[in-house]
Amino acid sequence: MTAAVGAAPTDLIDHRLLFVTGKGGVGKTTISAALAIHAANHGRRVLVCEVDAKGTLAAAFEAGSLRFRSRFSARSSASRCRAWC
Repeated sequence: MTAAVGAAPTDLIDHRLLFVTGKGGVGKTTISAALAIHAANHGRRVLVCEVDAKGTLAAAFEAGSLRFRSRFSARSSASRCRAWC
């Protein structure tokens, strides 16, 4: 099920899984943090995941440094592709 653009936040938190996507600079981090806080305030259990090395979502919750380490380099990814393809 896809949430309609302009849906009320309460309608959005009724979904079991919610992805916030878009191009850079459109407010994904701000919207994700706001939705997580809103859901938690309404008694929902919330898990917020960020797939970005910048860690701006963690900073929004004052979680501190994430110590992100890349697990793949362009070289290792290319060799894996040759092995799998």
